[in-house]
Amino acid sequence: MFTNLIIKLLFKLLGNDYKKLYSIDYLFGVSSDSSHKGRKKRWEQSLYRLWKDKAMLDFLFYQAESDKEKYWSGKADRKVIQGARIRTLYIAYSAKRAYKERMARNPKNSKNKIEGIKKEIVQDQKEYAKVVDIF
Repeated sequence: MFTNLIIKLLFKLLGNDYKKLYSIDYLFGVSSDSSHKGRKKRWEQSLYRLWKDKAMLDFLFYQAESDKEKYWSGKADRKVIQGARIRTLYIAYSAKRAYKERMARNPKNSKNKIEGIKKEIVQDQKEYAKVVDIF
C-alpha cells in the first residue's frame, strides 16, 4: 500500500499523467461501479453462455480462418494476423474452459464424470498451447 503510494507520487513528480487517449471503455459500455471479482464472475458466466451459442462459435471459427486467408493473400501483416488469430482462439478456448469448469462444479455429476471433465480441461489446455505456439 505504502509502496504503491510512493510509486504514484514519483510518477506524478516526473511529469507523467494518466490521460485517456481514447474512450474505448465507452465503446464497450464499461461501467466502473463493480469490483474485479464481480466482473470476473460475470465474464465466466458470459463465456459459459458463449460456448452454448454455436452460431457465435461458428463466427469465431470463421474469423480465425478468415485471418489466415488474409495473410496468405498478402492483405495484412503477419504479426497482426497472428495476434488477431490468437485472440480469437483464446476467446473460444476460454469459453470451452468456463463451460467445462461449470460442468465440473455441478453437484449432480458423479466423481468419475468430474474427474473425466478435469482431464478434458487439462487436455484442452495442452492443445491450446500447441495451437498458439508461434515461436
